[in-house]
Amino acid sequence: MKPRRTIRNYMQILVVGCAICIAGIMHYGTAYGADWPNWRGPNHNGISDETGWMTTWPEEGPTISWKASIGTGFSSVAVSKGRVYAMGNINDNDILYCFDADKGTEIWKKSYPCPLLAMNHEGGPSATPTVEGDAVYVASRNGDCLRFDAATGQIVWHKNIVKELNLKQPQWYLAGSPFIAGDLVIFNAGDGGLALKKSDGSVAWQNGNGIAGYTTAVPFTIGNQKCVAIVGAKTIVALDPATGKVLWTYPWETRYDINAADPIIVDGKLFVSSGYNKGCGLFRIGSDGLTEIWQNRNMRNHINSSVLWQGYIYDFDG
Repeated sequence: MKPRRTIRNYMQILVVGCAICIAGIMHYGTAYGADWPNWRGPNHNGISDETGWMTTWPEEGPTISWKASIGTGFSSVAVSKGRVYAMGNINDNDILYCFDADKGTEIWKKSYPCPLLAMNHEGGPSATPTVEGDAVYVASRNGDCLRFDAATGQIVWHKNIVKELNLKQPQWYLAGSPFIAGDLVIFNAGDGGLALKKSDGSVAWQNGNGIAGYTTAVPFTIGNQKCVAIVGAKTIVALDPATGKVLWTYPWETRYDINAADPIIVDGKLFVSSGYNKGCGLFRIGSDGLTEIWQNRNMRNHINSSVLWQGYIYDFDG
């Protein structure tokens, strides 16, 4: 009988796997891999532009360059300038780690109090760190939003948006990763997102204090208008990222308000999918909202976000 792996095991495997890929790329001749500084990569679509990947592993498996135990959590990793940023929770403290991507050496780690918030799963952080320039932005399930100095780990600012802005928590707490838009960092919190100023963490705009979805903001453009789409608890919301102005909303409800998979937006169309019996849909984006092209229940993304590759959408159903 094969041993069972818990989510905690998979969290460690995730870090190991990332380290293997990074180290492999960095040692391939003189080429260095491109950064992966935020959730779903630099293009926010889950697709790497790297080439020359090894398509066949040796029978004994790939060589492990390094591994690290980081605690409990569901956060992915961010890679920037030869460093890996990862999160976990130990003894009701969220911890942000900074590792040397090549050697796996711990450069620094910083923690702040945050309950594990285990509910039908092991708990721990769900959002992925976002790295931009000399800053790392993180978000906890309990509403902590922080900016760290990427080089030293020093906390530049720390704001708890749930407590300070009187936000209602979704049943499984906050999960969306920080999204950078100019001088602002946007979070999926409240009815239609909120933005903090990167400089000091003060509120730039806020759309209500209702229950949020679990997705991360996705950028797109209508004409010359830069926009972001946020899938909330019950609606898809399009916003002006600079002002927070709601451009349009579209109803998208599922059981327990679980909208957790990021939408795919390309060529003026939006694909969205949710779990249970909701299914998926493709919509044409207009200046005043979405027009349905089709809907079906052939793909129901409970947690994982889909990937569009060469005209086909890939993901897990159910």
